[in-house]
Amino acid sequence: MAVPREAPGLIPVAAVSEEYAWLRDSPCACGGAWSLVRQTVGSSPGLPEHLKLDRLQVVCNDCGRESVFHFQVDTHSPQYLEEQQERVKGLFGES
Repeated sequence: MAVPREAPGLIPVAAVSEEYAWLRDSPCACGGAWSLVRQTVGSSPGLPEHLKLDRLQVVCNDCGRESVFHFQVDTHSPQYLEEQQERVKGLFGES
């Protein structure tokens, strides 16, 4: 089975939590932390269906700089599936 390549300009992650870790570990050029303004999820016609695109619009807490980062999330990864299971448990309680 062929492994799909990353789409150009996208940051590949295995789970949504990795997106937030990436933002935390990649501060603004001034050194300030990013705050999320808006997050949107989509797909790309050129990628397999299980690869979702997350667009994170952020603003720096210190200087006010705005930026947008695009992440490619593999919804078939074990980390992604585990996070989804935990989210469902949180919404509906233990089953």
